[in-house]
Amino acid sequence: MKLSVLIITFNHERYIAQALDSVLSQQTSFDFEIVIGDDCSTDGTRAIISEYQKRYPEKIRLLPAEKNLGPTRNFIKTYKACKGQYVALLEGDDFWTSGVKLQKQADFLDAHERFVLCFTNSSVVNEDGKVTKESRLEEDRKRDLAQKDIVSGLVPPTNTVVFRNNVVNGIPDVFYTASNGDILFFSMLTEYGDAGYIDEAAGAYRVHGGGNWAAKSDAYLLTNNLKVRLALLGCLPKYKSILLPLINQYFTELLVCHIRSRSPVKFLSIALQFVSTDIKFLDFGFLKFPFSLR
Repeated sequence: MKLSVLIITFNHERYIAQALDSVLSQQTSFDFEIVIGDDCSTDGTRAIISEYQKRYPEKIRLLPAEKNLGPTRNFIKTYKACKGQYVALLEGDDFWTSGVKLQKQADFLDAHERFVLCFTNSSVVNEDGKVTKESRLEEDRKRDLAQKDIVSGLVPPTNTVVFRNNVVNGIPDVFYTASNGDILFFSMLTEYGDAGYIDEAAGAYRVHGGGNWAAKSDAYLLTNNLKVRLALLGCLPKYKSILLPLINQYFTELLVCHIRSRSPVKFLSIALQFVSTDIKFLDFGFLKFPFSLR
């Protein structure tokens, strides 16, 4: 099998058909499979996927979850089921806008062995599919990326990524601590090669009220960003000079957040973690915290 399309989805009944249609319309010289991890959706998502599976039984594999796993565990379960030489990523509320996306990216990886993954630009659309932003990438991300770039926060748009399968040897336990594993996974992949950029927009990223991050509090988002960077630090301590300043920043912002919300127990828990992390890596950024409040 040349390529697997990995789709994770949860409660995407309004959008999953458009996602699947954009995959099924791909014009390729090779066969590909579509592996879908439905994370125990409570709406009509699974029924819609089942109808598509009946129409394309040789192409679509549905992996239904018996209970909600969360995006990271659902991704890992679905990834492990992919049989292709390459894996293309898509979430059930996004879609592709180029009918030759897979062909171009497979050809690119065939021709450039030094790249472990490749990506394109993406537009941003609203819940009705109307374009709200032509380019999801800032100018400094419209280029090939090394592991150091991704660790620093220059992350390829997930809905455009195609990567070489069977490169990463095992998923570390820290991977499960974060709700969004994109930066972690891409950082792990680029241990084995760079990320190549193809200068065109081949996907659409949808922003809507039912998205993973739309209704999350500032404290939740800060906590998740912190967990991601701590996980990266655990996996890739060679980048501590890049990661520790970011980690200290997130610790500081999270502490301020808990001060404002008058949550002393959470404040003390985060403060202890802040100090212990810095001491472990011989960094003393926590000493600057009182001054950051002025």
